[in-house]
Amino acid sequence: MNLKIKPMKIEDARSVAEIHTKAWQFAYKGIVPQVFLDKLDVNQREKNWKQGFIEDPSLIRLVAKDENNSILGFVCGLECRGNNSQIDSELWAIYVSPEKTKCGIGNLLFKSFTQELKKRGFSKMNVWVLKDNKMARNFYEKMGGIQSEHTKEIDIGGKKLLELSYEYNL
Repeated sequence: MNLKIKPMKIEDARSVAEIHTKAWQFAYKGIVPQVFLDKLDVNQREKNWKQGFIEDPSLIRLVAKDENNSILGFVCGLECRGNNSQIDSELWAIYVSPEKTKCGIGNLLFKSFTQELKKRGFSKMNVWVLKDNKMARNFYEKMGGIQSEHTKEIDIGGKKLLELSYEYNL
């Protein structure tokens, strides 16, 4: 597969929203309430992605495109959204089309994202991941992440879920 990592454009919002929705329904099945996953709306996610471009154009947003220029995955993030003074950047989201997992797309997106963070002068990154999402935790560990002592509880669809933080020196 011939992949290219490109900056995400506002015109990519629909494809990104479709992947975002399908990936959530795939990755969080059995973790997040099914009724919540069933109600995910591609149109609303597309609006959110477009609004995000307007509200914060400085975010790092990258897409993986194949030889047909189809988007197979994306990554975004920038500054740390938490209050951990030792972390200056954060990977906010990374998702790959469910039918393309295990093809190296996530690895390429992750590495491209961290390279972009380094170019911008960041030195330490974290990513939050649901404790029960074993596939994602394995990926972040494979990419060199060290689980920190930081945790937080979030509510998705009325269910309390624990998130763990993985940290990286860039």
